[in-house]
Amino acid sequence: PLLVAVALVAAACGGSGSPLAIVNGQEITIDDMVALNPAYDVIDEFEGEAFVDDLGLAVLLGAIETSARTEFGIEVTTADVDAFLASPPAGRVATIAGWQDSVASGQMTEGQLRSNAKSLLIRDAVIAELVVDSEALSDLWEESPQAFSSACVRHILTQFEEEAVAASERIAAGEEFADVANEVSQDTSTEGGLLADPATGECDVPLGLFVPEFGYEAAVAPIGEVVGPFVSDFGWHILIVQERTGPSSLDEIRQNVDTYVTDEVRAQLATPWINDALDSAEVEIDPSIGTWSEKGTAILPAGEGDRSNDDSGDEGSTEGG
Repeated sequence: PLLVAVALVAAACGGSGSPLAIVNGQEITIDDMVALNPAYDVIDEFEGEAFVDDLGLAVLLGAIETSARTEFGIEVTTADVDAFLASPPAGRVATIAGWQDSVASGQMTEGQLRSNAKSLLIRDAVIAELVVDSEALSDLWEESPQAFSSACVRHILTQFEEEAVAASERIAAGEEFADVANEVSQDTSTEGGLLADPATGECDVPLGLFVPEFGYEAAVAPIGEVVGPFVSDFGWHILIVQERTGPSSLDEIRQNVDTYVTDEVRAQLATPWINDALDSAEVEIDPSIGTWSEKGTAILPAGEGDRSNDDSGDEGSTEGG
């Protein structure tokens, strides 16, 4: 267990406003951490690892909060959090109820619940901006059209490319796709190669559920034409799309946001923005706690960062050198 946080808090309590971390110019103090978890106000009643982990989460929230403010003018206030928790939108009721259950069982503090709520509000506000941002939506449509569509697809999976080519040639010569699939496909869980939603049994499957290579090809394939072979981590594929539901253009998506911009699409819009916010964040950590990781996702406790640097640095250096 880390003991460094005990010394840190003892020092910080000498001046409760002293920053433990600074994120894009925004300070995180011991008062902020006590608001997150009142146990941090009593030096003898916290684990060092838990403190460092929670501080790392506060840094992540700070990076997202400051980026949202700078890029979109988004500000989430205490009143916003209060209103959200008192009357969450329909799609968030279960999430809030789960957090409240965790507070009641002692697995989460009220401060941690409120921090989660603030993070979710910022994320939702950013997504709302990205949905109307032509570049973000356009990039997703170009790179992952499968995110917007569902389809009835038959496929044949083989280990080697030449096997997929041979299957495609048999179909081109007049054999039924389903018959060839039953004979040669390594995916023996399907009948005639027909892919169905495991939850519903329906063949109209959201294409975002498949590995990217397969989903992409199924999203752009002409209806009724054999496509492939192409490769994924599973092997070589050929496929035929029997029918497909989804937009035919970016303009159609923009005109029917409620239909095509699903929760999954919103998450795909948010993820690169969040990653960019974390990558570009300027983070300073009190050196007695540790350093911010190069990946920009966590605090490396004091000493651990030094060891990491030694491992990647001069091979001639030795421990205790």
